[in-house]
Amino acid sequence: MHVNARSMAVNIIITSSLNSFASERRFNIVDSIAQLKSKLELITGASWRTMILELFNDEGKFIKSLNDDSATLSSCDIKDEMRIHVIESNPLKKKGEFEDVSQVEKYEMSEEDYGKRASQNHAYYKSQVTRIY
Repeated sequence: MHVNARSMAVNIIITSSLNSFASERRFNIVDSIAQLKSKLELITGASWRTMILELFNDEGKFIKSLNDDSATLSSCDIKDEMRIHVIESNPLKKKGEFEDVSQVEKYEMSEEDYGKRASQNHAYYKSQVTRIY
């Protein structure tokens, strides 16, 4: 018997209460909800311990909460193009905290210091610019 590898996976749209964007991911249908949560932690920033999962159909209609950590994606009847919304129940985490790059301290270097660096890329770029102009 031949098993099609594509039939063992499902494409799911992931949204989260912590960010404003959606992400489409492919998951194995034999993964448990607990395994899915650990994977979603890396995608959404929500902790697997405090996340609540809600399943929506491809038209955006709420289907059910995914509460049973031992259930598999297959047993939850999750199909391609459905959406799982991750709700972070930890009140200390705020929406957008992983998207606001203005809060990140940036390293800046002066042109003079940059010019002192022994960089092949910089030397190549500089030679090309002077050659063109």
